[in-house]
Amino acid sequence: MDNYGFLSVIPMILLLCMAIKTRKVLESVFVASIATYLILSKQNFIVDWVADLQEVAAGSAFVYVLCIVGAFGGLIRLLQDSGGALGFGNFAAKYANTQRKSLLLTYLLGMLVFIDEYLNALAVTSSMRSLTDKYKVPREMLAMTVNTGGTPMCAIIPFSTWSAFYIALISDEGILEGTGLTGMQMYLKSIPYMVYPFVILIIMFLLIMGWFPKIGTLKKAYQRVETTGNVFPESGAISEPESESDGVKEVKLINFVLPILALIVGTVVSSGDILIGSVLAIATCFILYSANKTMTIAQLMESFINGIKDMVYILVMVLFIFLFVEGCTKLGFAEYIINLIVPFMTPQLLPPFLCLIIALVSFGVGSYWSISVIALPIVIPMAVQFGLSIPLMLGVLVSAAVFGSQACFYCEVILLAATSAQIEPAEVGFANLPYSIIALLISTGIYGVIACVMV
Repeated sequence: MDNYGFLSVIPMILLLCMAIKTRKVLESVFVASIATYLILSKQNFIVDWVADLQEVAAGSAFVYVLCIVGAFGGLIRLLQDSGGALGFGNFAAKYANTQRKSLLLTYLLGMLVFIDEYLNALAVTSSMRSLTDKYKVPREMLAMTVNTGGTPMCAIIPFSTWSAFYIALISDEGILEGTGLTGMQMYLKSIPYMVYPFVILIIMFLLIMGWFPKIGTLKKAYQRVETTGNVFPESGAISEPESESDGVKEVKLINFVLPILALIVGTVVSSGDILIGSVLAIATCFILYSANKTMTIAQLMESFINGIKDMVYILVMVLFIFLFVEGCTKLGFAEYIINLIVPFMTPQLLPPFLCLIIALVSFGVGSYWSISVIALPIVIPMAVQFGLSIPLMLGVLVSAAVFGSQACFYCEVILLAATSAQIEPAEVGFANLPYSIIALLISTGIYGVIACVMV
């Protein structure tokens, strides 16, 4: 791989500047991808840009996201058009009858659906938006509540797609040799050191309860709702907001409960494959709604296709994000940033500084799995060299990855949560960012204390 040095950072700076200025992720990441390939290929950038675009579009990762997002788009529209989502909203409103209670319920559901962060972002957000709209919760707050409640839980619960990924990664890298531990045992030992997920969960709870101040974009969102009553940001909705009662003859709670149960059971039984769960849920919708005469076959097909159409914007955005990440990988962005600080490390500085640096790189890359694959072979040998605990350094790595996944406005999880909330991902990202940064700084300080005590 060629060494591009500081040039590898320029596309990321461009992306962040454009996103801050325009609050539009698609346009920003499109321009940043062009800049990436201008650096990589110079006068041949168009040929290489198109070639990698085709390769990314045909890749298993994008095809999997394409299937999941399309299936969920259809499922969400079916739940809406059948009156199931409204039925759940009406049921939940009996118990969550204030703004604070509606957010607490959203937060708890986000924590409970920990099996997969995609499932969490799509299912919980779309399920709760009618209830939170009723109590004038800004859509930015809805999406960040689900994301903050869900993503950290996926990391700290050892029965999720996150834990499965890290257990496999730990085993493949050979770091278990001589420890006498299995991958699961090593992961369990690292959970107490996953500081960031615990800190951000606490901050989010305090924010919901009104014991933590509203800052920046989120504060402006609440002021907007108070003055105009509009739960959508000024950038508007990315899909047509519709009344979930339009065209619904009868609201039936079972039209929501059975498909969601099928979704969760299918995902769990298939060892976390959310695609299988979503297909089972869609099949349940077709059978149930036909049997109870909620919708005809023609209406079911129309609703399902309209749901897929709702997701076209997010799918185009994800495609260009995957292309941008591919370009950044070829530029060596992550390796450049990490290797920049390695020569200056001491045992006391290593945990806090690696937490901070890997978190920032994870934010830039927008993908917890790619930064983990890159960083793990660097982090673990350094831990051994400095005599530091391997579970501690694994906890640092996972914490940093959670920050990137939970804070980056073009990460797939925020994209999906924002799409379900029908708003621009940048609106969610910038509303969430101050709290993520506060949690990161607190976590960095805690790692500094732990390092001083353990060394």
